[in-house]
Amino acid sequence: MDERPLAAPTNAPHGESIGTSPRDDVAGGLLWMLLGIVILAACWRMDRLEAQDINPYTIPGLVPGLLGLGMIFFAAWMLARGWRNGGFHAVPYIVDERRVAYGRLALALALCIGYAVGLLGRMPFWLAASLFVSVSIFALRFTELRAKAQLVRGAVVAVAIGIGSGALVTFVFEKLFLVRLP
Repeated sequence: MDERPLAAPTNAPHGESIGTSPRDDVAGGLLWMLLGIVILAACWRMDRLEAQDINPYTIPGLVPGLLGLGMIFFAAWMLARGWRNGGFHAVPYIVDERRVAYGRLALALALCIGYAVGLLGRMPFWLAASLFVSVSIFALRFTELRAKAQLVRGAVVAVAIGIGSGALVTFVFEKLFLVRLP
C-alpha cells in the first residue's frame, strides 16, 4: 500500500495543493461552467406555476438556479486563475501527483454514493448525515492525521463536526424550510 499522503501541504500561493495545476484549473473551470449553464438552463425552463398564484420565492428551480449561477461564478474564477497562471501553456505535471488527486476524487465519489445508496432512507436523516460527514472528514484526512499521530483527536473532531452538521441541516430543512427529510 502506498504510504504517501493524499494531499501534501505546499508553499503554493492561495492555499493551492500539489494536486492542482493551471491546466487543471482551466479544464475544471470549463467543465464546471458548462455544468452550471446546463443547470441554470434547466431551471429556467421549469414551470413557474404562475397560474396557481405561487409566491415567486417558492417557485420550483429557484434554489438550483441560484446554485447554477454560483457554479458559473466560481468556475469563471477558477478558469481565470488557470489562465492567469499559464494554464494554456503549462506542461502537465507528474503522473504520480495526478494519480493521488484521482485517488482522492474516487474516495469522495465512493463516500457520496455510499451515503446516497447505503444510508439515506435506511435510518433517520440526522444520523445518516452525521455518519456521512464524520466518515468523510476522517477518511479524507486519514493520511495526514496518521502522519501527525493524531488519529484519535481527528476522529473525535470528525464525529463532533458530523453530529453538529447533521443536527443543523436537519433543523434548517425541517423547521425553517418545512421540508420532510427521508
